[in-house]
Amino acid sequence: MTAQSQYFSMLGLYQHGDRLMTGVQWFLLLVALSMANWYNTWAEALVIGLPTTLLCTLLVKIQPGSRLTRVTQGLAFMVYSALLIHQSHGMIEFHFSIFVLLAFLLFYRDWLPILAAAGLIAVHHMLFNYLQESDTGVYIFEFRTGWNIVFIHAAFVVFEAALLIYMAHLLSREARQSESLSQLVAHMVVNDGQIDLRADLKEDGSQLERELRNYVFQIRQAVSQTQDGSQRLSTELQHATQRTQDASEKSRQQRNKTDELASAVQELANSFHDVSAHAQHTADTTQEAGSKAQASSQTLSQVSRLIEELAGEITSADQLMQALEQDSREIGEVTELISSIAEQTNLLALNAAIEAARAGDAGRGFAVVADEVRQLAQNTAASTERIKNTAQQLRSRTGDASNSMQNCTLKASDSVQGMQEAVRMLSDITDAVMQINDMNTQIASAAEEQSAVAEEVNQNVTQISDLAQEVDTVVTETSHSADELAQLSKRLSTQVERFKT
Repeated sequence: MTAQSQYFSMLGLYQHGDRLMTGVQWFLLLVALSMANWYNTWAEALVIGLPTTLLCTLLVKIQPGSRLTRVTQGLAFMVYSALLIHQSHGMIEFHFSIFVLLAFLLFYRDWLPILAAAGLIAVHHMLFNYLQESDTGVYIFEFRTGWNIVFIHAAFVVFEAALLIYMAHLLSREARQSESLSQLVAHMVVNDGQIDLRADLKEDGSQLERELRNYVFQIRQAVSQTQDGSQRLSTELQHATQRTQDASEKSRQQRNKTDELASAVQELANSFHDVSAHAQHTADTTQEAGSKAQASSQTLSQVSRLIEELAGEITSADQLMQALEQDSREIGEVTELISSIAEQTNLLALNAAIEAARAGDAGRGFAVVADEVRQLAQNTAASTERIKNTAQQLRSRTGDASNSMQNCTLKASDSVQGMQEAVRMLSDITDAVMQINDMNTQIASAAEEQSAVAEEVNQNVTQISDLAQEVDTVVTETSHSADELAQLSKRLSTQVERFKT
């Protein structure tokens, strides 16, 4: 990761430090070259400064960010400090470069370059102090030398180096924590709308790293559970939406069926009302028919009694006709006797006339009497003949009447039996009508009860229809709510899916 990278890393810090320190060394080379005219130290500037800068530049190119490069940069700083001190013939001001350049090395947050640089400058002071005292042409101090001055300078260097090493340790720990945070943030950053939570920290990191790792782990676990819950919620909401739609459709079907059932129950209730009315009317009609049947039975009973009496009268008349026929026969016999007497009288009158004629004048009066007697006998015979004919006709008609009366008697007897049978059948019909009347009454009562039950069922079905309407409204509202929840779940799922766990 380069220095221009968006996120912090130790490697990026080292590489950025390498470039920064190399730039400082090129600056120090320019300072050394500018100081070369002061004491004519061009050879030292070119022989020491230029190779040192080129070596560091080469290491930055071939091993950027390596610890070797960092240590070399620290050693090169102290080489330049020694060069500048030598070029200035030990001016105390150029000793300040040691502390400044050591402070620059703190940028690396690495204690080893600082320690190496401090060690090198310590060796430099002891060696150059010896060489300066030996008058070899090298310089470490401007006015006077001595181990006491070396130890004073060394004490300051050791103090600063120790403090810088401690600070480097602290800064290194913080930098590594920052690196861990930066790595985590690098994963957590929104990239094409995605947030990666899969980055993990080392188990052996700092307390902050462990806490941050646990924090990220908890977030990742919560997001993962939220993703699972969101997916399940989305699936369940889809199922619930489908079930709600099915329930809504079934509720509408149920409402339609309930409406049809309510109409059917209403028609059934009306039919029960009609049946009850018809049954009641039938019961009333049957009761009236039963009453009329009872009256007819009583009338038939009276007619039967009258026919029986008529049959009795006809029987009596038949007996009278038979007696009349007998009297007619007797009349016939009497007329025959009278006719016989009239014939004998006529014969006697004829004989008397003959005898009177024989008697002459003496018998003339007797002859008149005999003629009157003969005339009377002839009239009697004629009357007797008429009576006989009349008696015969009377007997004949009496016989016919007797026969007719006998037939009437038989038919009257049959009529009496038929009437009795009719009376019995009518009595049975009356009983049946009474039973029918009772049954019709029960049917009417049952129909009335059924009508009441049907009315109650109709009310219940109406209430069920109203409840079905309310349920359909609730189901519709629930369906709309489920659709809204599905949209919210979809948006939630879209937002949660941005996190990679």
